[in-house]
Formats: sequence, structure tokens, C-alpha cells
Amino acid sequence: MTSLRDPNEPVEPVERAARLIAEALDVLIRAASPTPTPRVAAPEQPADPRPDDLNTRYWFTTRQAAAYAGCHQQTVAEACRSGELRAGQPFGGAGGRWRIHRDDLDAWVGAERA
Repeated sequence: MTSLRDPNEPVEPVERAARLIAEALDVLIRAASPTPTPRVAAPEQPADPRPDDLNTRYWFTTRQAAAYAGCHQQTVAEACRSGELRAGQPFGGAGGRWRIHRDDLDAWVGAERA
């Protein structure tokens, strides 16, 4: 930082403190500015963390059924609760996870699109 003031001229303490703070900030800003680094593309992640193909399954969870049907998971869960989509809760009864058979899901999707 350059100064227009003569270095031999007396300086007020407030002005000196302001100048020191400005110089310190300038040094910190230069030190903190990152050097540009090349960006590396993140590897592709599958939508569903499980590697199985949805086209080979017979039983689906609500998340898998939603991916298969092309709708939101909550839509599938509501259809299960209302009885619109035939499903069961074999693990835990009421409040448990829904299991939907492929045939029932195909029939529901076909009825929705018709």
C-alpha cells in the first residue's frame, strides 16, 4: 500500500492505526485468495443406492415403486393407505413399510394413465 504522506511527518495515532489495519487487511486478503484449481467432475451416482434393476423385481418399496412408476414416493404411499394401490405391510403391521407387487403396481400405473 502506497502512502502520499512524508514518512518523517508526525502521524496521529488514529491515522497510524487505520493505516496499519488497512495494510494488515491487504496482506490477509492476498494470503487468503486461493489459487485456481482445476475442477474434477464428480462420478455419476445412481438414483437408487441399491444396484438392482427395477425391471427385474417382483416386490417394491414405496421409493422403488415411485421410481418405477415415475411419480413421487408420497403419491405411492397415499395410494397404498387409501387402498387405491394394493399393497401390504408384512414387517410391522400398521405403520410399517409398504410392499407392492409388480402386477399391482402395473395395474395402478395403467389405471392412472388411462
